[in-house]
Amino acid sequence: MWHLESGPLRVPRQTAIDCVRYLHSRDFDVAVSHEMKVDHGITIPLYKLTGALNRYNVLPVFINCAADPRPSFKRVRNFGAAIGEFLADKHMRITFVGSGGLSHDPPTPRLELSPPDVAKRLIQRATPTQEEYEARESRVIRAARDLVVGKGPCLPPDQQWDHKFLESFVAARLEDFYSMTDAEIDRVAGFGAHEVRTWVAAAAAAKAMGKLQNELRYYHLVPEWITGMGIVVGQA
Repeated sequence: MWHLESGPLRVPRQTAIDCVRYLHSRDFDVAVSHEMKVDHGITIPLYKLTGALNRYNVLPVFINCAADPRPSFKRVRNFGAAIGEFLADKHMRITFVGSGGLSHDPPTPRLELSPPDVAKRLIQRATPTQEEYEARESRVIRAARDLVVGKGPCLPPDQQWDHKFLESFVAARLEDFYSMTDAEIDRVAGFGAHEVRTWVAAAAAAKAMGKLQNELRYYHLVPEWITGMGIVVGQA
């Protein structure tokens, strides 16, 4: 997708299994996939940070940010913290990456609003053909061009919402997000903004390994991409 080269990730199998067992012991009933296919949310950060998909070991963690019902922000924070606790004594150099967000409202099909044929594809999650990938990309590009000239159907990215989120996030006040509702996110920040759950989980994981100091490195509103773009770097 987005003209990126595909390929396998370097997943340390035993570490992944051990992590799942640890999470089970903490009452997180996570599942294991032996043929998980990841999308641009994982591949683009890997390319940008490392230049390749398989340069380093990667433990991909999937958090539901799309389909209702989604986990609460408190649950996501505790989940991330448990992963950080598991890795804290592994004597490894670790980077936690939370990708997605901030405010954006891409033309993504919603299960409850989709016709039967689209809903079936969402539920069965068949791998799209190259033609389907290209059609989806074209649809997103058309929606972005419409947004720039003030046409629907996508909500414009919301700089005020982004700044409010980033203020709490950089200050590591993750509890500020406990009261955030899905309805508010849908109404103000857009369907894609639910992905900030991954930011919260990653920050909680890093914080579990030591005192966390965050720094906002970049923020820019990019209507042409239907999104607010931000980068926060934290070091524990």
